[in-house]
Amino acid sequence: MKFILISFVLIIGSFSSNNLTNDYSYKTTDFSYEDSSGNIINLSDYRGSYVYIDLWATWCGPCLAQQPYLEKLVYACKDKNITFISISLDDEKDKEQWKLKIKDKSMGIQLFEGQNGASDFVHSLQVAFIPRFVIINPNGEIIYNDAPPPSSPKLKRLFKKIGIL
Repeated sequence: MKFILISFVLIIGSFSSNNLTNDYSYKTTDFSYEDSSGNIINLSDYRGSYVYIDLWATWCGPCLAQQPYLEKLVYACKDKNITFISISLDDEKDKEQWKLKIKDKSMGIQLFEGQNGASDFVHSLQVAFIPRFVIINPNGEIIYNDAPPPSSPKLKRLFKKIGIL
């Protein structure tokens, strides 16, 4: 029984965001979401740049706790080849609340999914919880589907490893 439990822990641990190695990448589904000004933004617009995606919602306490760290990260990487995109997974009825939450914040590009996480892009990531962070390489491939959050020192190490810092 001990062998089975240890094996299970080792297997699960290898998929966690604590593991900074990654031997795979896969093309992502493109998206078209609206920003707070009503402009449609596509993921494919950012080909040639790394993209750090933050999936969050206005009602999510842990998501909101990451925002100050994300603001610092955006500022620290302002001259780097990375774009920060936060996608609110709130329902369409909560759009005004989302606009209030992002007002006067510098957290990169703010987009509104409006489908409670039911869009093709979010579904393709198999998101079971938020906050969720994803890193996409300049070729449009997901290289970290469960990246460390902005508050984690592991994210800085990961950015160094892939050449962002």
